[in-house]
Parts: sequence; C-alpha cells; structure tokens
Amino acid sequence: MTPSVEKTTSEVFDELYETVSEHYDQAEKVYVFDGYAGANPASRKKVRFITDLACQRHFVTKMFLRPQAKEKIADFKPDFTTVNAYKVTNKNYKKHGLKLEVFVAFNIEKDVAVIGGTWYGGEMNKGIFSMMTYWLPLDGIMAMHFSANKGTNGDTAVFFGLSGTGKTTLLADPHQYLIGDDEHGWEDEGILNFEGGCYAKTISLSAENEPDIYNAIKRDALLENT
Repeated sequence: MTPSVEKTTSEVFDELYETVSEHYDQAEKVYVFDGYAGANPASRKKVRFITDLACQRHFVTKMFLRPQAKEKIADFKPDFTTVNAYKVTNKNYKKHGLKLEVFVAFNIEKDVAVIGGTWYGGEMNKGIFSMMTYWLPLDGIMAMHFSANKGTNGDTAVFFGLSGTGKTTLLADPHQYLIGDDEHGWEDEGILNFEGGCYAKTISLSAENEPDIYNAIKRDALLENT
C-alpha cells in the first residue's frame, strides 16, 4: 500500500505519543542529538532527535548542523523535538482512520513529532524540512527543494527537481563551491543550506560519471536501502 499524507486529530497524536513514551520507559539505550537546521544563525532552528537506534542517531549527526564545541549544549532548548521509535507500530491505525501501522505524526502546536515502525532516516530529515517550509516563510524566507552551488565570482546556481532527478549530480562541479544538495532557504542575504551533509542517490553511481559523490562514500558515510 502506498503511504499517504493524512489529517489526524490531536487525540490520535496524544495516543501515539503515549505509546512511544511507554516504549522509551523500557528502552535499554537512548541516543539524543541536539543540533540545527539552517546555516544562518539568525534564522536557524534548534532541533532535537531522540532514538534508540544508533544508525538513526548517526544519520541526524551527518544530516544536521552540529553545535560548535564552545556552545553550551547544557542550555540547549529545542524549537522542535522528534522522537523516533522504529520498533513501535500503531496497532489501532484502523480505529484512528489511518491506512498503515507505520506512522510519522507532527504536531506543530506542541513542536513535537513521533515516528514509529520504520528504520528509514529520511523521515526525520524530510520532516524537519517540512517544518522549515512552515516556519521560514513567516519570516519572509523562501524554503525550497533544490541544490545549489556558487561560482568563484559569487554567482549562485540553483537546480530544482524532484528526488532522483539529478540535483546532486548537477551541483557537483569541481569548479564551483558546493552550498548544498537538497534543502535550502532563499533570503535577502542569499542562499542558505538547511543541512550539514549530502543526501545523494547511489543507484548507478560510478567514479567516472560522478567522482565527487562517489568519493564522498567512505568511512562514516551511511548507506540506506542498499
């Protein structure tokens, strides 16, 4: 069955949150990442991810901007928190009017998301991108899905397209400075990357055709669905 985006209620969200919370009450290990979405300190958002799967924590460490050592992590207060429980499924999904046991539920009033039933790290990444497309326009900043690079003269090129259409391939020019390959904001000062890493498709990847992307796959890189 094809996943879909559906409206739900705050009561359903609260039930899912309670189910995830009960799971974490019994969890042997919990991994937490505090970081940022957005390269501009003036408009970035503080994000927190909680998971009990080490590779998901590794994923967000690579995909979001990490605080510098001098920053006080102890005083970190997130603008949004995502709680990921990959082992948890929604047994009451039919009663809730949903189509799947897997869930990715966002509550923008409480600034919390809960995810269950999937190992896929992209749900966390794309979820925060969705929130950025909500937050930033309120401050006069366009949030869009494109890749971008910058020339030696300061000229910027942007490449729009759906996932898998070649945005990352087009931006990987050895004569241009890479800004980012997926999620960006467009503000008065220029283009800003939301992420701290690249999220590239690896199908048919070769050193001959895409050397920059190919060479990025090394120690600490994370491959999904391969």
